[in-house]
Amino acid sequence: MSEAISKTSEQDRAPKWDSQKFWKAQDYQQSARLHLQHWLWEYQLDYTIHPKIDISKDSRTRVADIACGNGAWMLDLARQYPKAILEGFDITAAHFPAAGFLPENIKFHVWDVFTDVPADFIEAFDVIHLRTLYSLVKGNNVGPILENARKMLKPGGYIQWDETDSSTMRCTLPPGLVSAPATQTLVTFFNVFSASPQSNLLGDWLHDLGTTLKESGMTVLAQEKVPPNKLMHRVWCDNFLTVWEHVIPSMPEQSFPLPPGLRLPEHMNREVFVDLWQKAAEECQNGAWINADQIVIVAKS
Repeated sequence: MSEAISKTSEQDRAPKWDSQKFWKAQDYQQSARLHLQHWLWEYQLDYTIHPKIDISKDSRTRVADIACGNGAWMLDLARQYPKAILEGFDITAAHFPAAGFLPENIKFHVWDVFTDVPADFIEAFDVIHLRTLYSLVKGNNVGPILENARKMLKPGGYIQWDETDSSTMRCTLPPGLVSAPATQTLVTFFNVFSASPQSNLLGDWLHDLGTTLKESGMTVLAQEKVPPNKLMHRVWCDNFLTVWEHVIPSMPEQSFPLPPGLRLPEHMNREVFVDLWQKAAEECQNGAWINADQIVIVAKS
């Protein structure tokens, strides 16, 4: 009996994933990472607005960016569509640009996507953009996010959802590099941890998103899987390593057990995690590459 209690107690030390707490507690380094991440997406996709979205550069198209972060996507779009009305929404204003430096057609709002849509934004937008919300979708329950996005959309409007498929995260080695044990261990750890009850971050909702949009009455115009470009291998690593660095404060100092048979250490704690993270950074300098598939889905109401 005491042994069972001890094992349960150890397992309870595993970090509990709180996406809202994580994304609220950010700093300038995370904002810099968001700019880097946006540049990576632009390089990978070679567009900001998907070509299937039919909007004119001369029109006052109203665009919402949900979970906009520091507005990197919006600021890029503003150069391409200078007459568009661009509005960003995020759970925190920590990364918003200073309003005094922005033109009148760019605005930012603090709003939690899991709460009711403010009345002023119902059926208000021609285009809704969402990107990298994977960490917010627990237990494959994407319904609340999609429902609110659709409420904000005008009839005939478009949804563009860009997502990193974290369920495909992997470590790729260049010719000549035999192994990258620390990087592979961390990739395996995060894949296991994401699917664990503590996180409940599963990928089925993303793989089924096109079908879900169709079943909601929308017409899917594009559904694309974009493989990672090897020329961007260092950018991918820098992005993932920075995300992992921000996980360090959430990692408990006391050890908790890891599943056997997966080439993982028996236990994980903050000290072990930091050691692996530092070694992974060295391995990435030698060419180890952390990457994942990217998914883009475009639908019209």
